[in-house]
Parts: sequence; C-alpha cells; structure tokens
Amino acid sequence: MNAIENLHPSARAGVVTSLSPVPRPTHSASSACGLCDASILCQIAGLGAGGLVSALDNHIGIRAVRAGEAIFRAGDVLRSLYIPRCGICKILRVDTEGRQQITAFKIAGECFGTDGIASGKHQTEGIALLDMQICVLPFLRAEAVADALPEVHRGMERLLSRETLDRDALLMVIANRNAEQRVAAFLLDMGARYGERTANPAVFPLCVSREDIGAYLGLTLETVSRVFSRLRQRRLIEWEGRVIRLLDMPQLSRL
Repeated sequence: MNAIENLHPSARAGVVTSLSPVPRPTHSASSACGLCDASILCQIAGLGAGGLVSALDNHIGIRAVRAGEAIFRAGDVLRSLYIPRCGICKILRVDTEGRQQITAFKIAGECFGTDGIASGKHQTEGIALLDMQICVLPFLRAEAVADALPEVHRGMERLLSRETLDRDALLMVIANRNAEQRVAAFLLDMGARYGERTANPAVFPLCVSREDIGAYLGLTLETVSRVFSRLRQRRLIEWEGRVIRLLDMPQLSRL
C-alpha cells in the first residue's frame, strides 16, 4: 500500500497552563505570515500577503511557551486560535484512564485550536514540544473580520477544515498498515509539510520523541525504535541529532 496516500496534499511530564508573555516585537506580526495558514484567507480575499493579519494586528498576542507547557487544556473555553511562529507542539486527547492519543503535530505556520469551535470548549490539549513563540489570534475578532468579508469567511472555513483533515490523515495512516508503513507515512508527511516552507521535503528537524511518534501512530516505543533502525540499515533514512534525512522517498512511499 502506498504509504503517502491520503496524507498531506503536498505529499501525496508535569505541565503548567500559563503562557509566559514576551515583549511584542518591533516589527508587525504580519511580517512573519508569508507561510502562515492564515495567509490563505488573504490570498482568497485579494488582500495580499498578510492582509488579514494586518487587520487584526492590534489584537494579536505573541507569547513564549516553554517546552512541556500546555497552550490550552481539554475543557478550556475557546478564546483564541494559535499559530506557531517557531517550534512544534502536539495535540492530544486523554481518555478516562489517563492514556494519551496524539492526534496531530503542529509546526510553524499551522493553525490549531479549532477543535473548540463547535462546543465553545477545547476537546483536546495543546502541549509545546520545544520552546515556542506563537501568535494568539482572538477567535471572536477573527470571526468579525471574516463576517465583514465573504471571501475571507470562505477562507476561514477552509482554514478550520484543517482539523478534520488531521483526523482523516491519522485514520488513514493507522488503518490496515503495518508498523513500517505507518512510520514511513509519518516521515513523508512531516517532510512534505516542512518542505512547503523550506523547499526541501527530504531534510527537516524531527523534534518529536519516539514515544510521541508511537502515541500518534498507535505503536509502542520499542516498535518505533526498531522500525527507525531498520529503515536506517536499509539506507532509506539517516539522522544526526534532530535532523532527519529521507534518503529514498520513492521507496519509502512504496513500503
């Protein structure tokens, strides 16, 4: 089975709940949005790069989040949408017995926090895996801008559909696939997403632990480690520190 099928389109500890504020940068928040999910709205509305964010600039908060901190928790009232400027976070659900199911990883430029829109409360938790800076976009203010511009409203709907795409992608990765196929699909998807920003999907930082990869793919830590070792032995992947290289992407997709 093709490991990349139905994934990202371009690929075919103790925690605390506070966010640590940092001084607003001297440049406008819009200057960092060229590769941000929200730029989709600007393009649709014909506003040019950063148009939506420029309209919201006075209302955007920029926060520093330490590795391990919760950006939001399940049950928190939805107040904002979040877009990493740098770093990576995991989105997870915790069942009644305390088991974690990771449903997504979000990298720079990818909006998250939309899970709370239907009920007004977050159904998942967002946890920083690295020290991060995130744009905090007040949801009601974003809605007001979208209501004023029908084209932007449609763009907002597309943006919010990303959460559904994440869930669908996870189901497709897990369904009827062995451990090697799941890990290969995960690596190809992460490479494709980073590749949108770096133009090189074969080399990217993998700042996700083997344990978290297992929690995402439904595999044990031991299984994930064995698969990584096998793929390395077969010269399909290589890594040094946190940087991973996909040496044979076509073969990975054919696993």
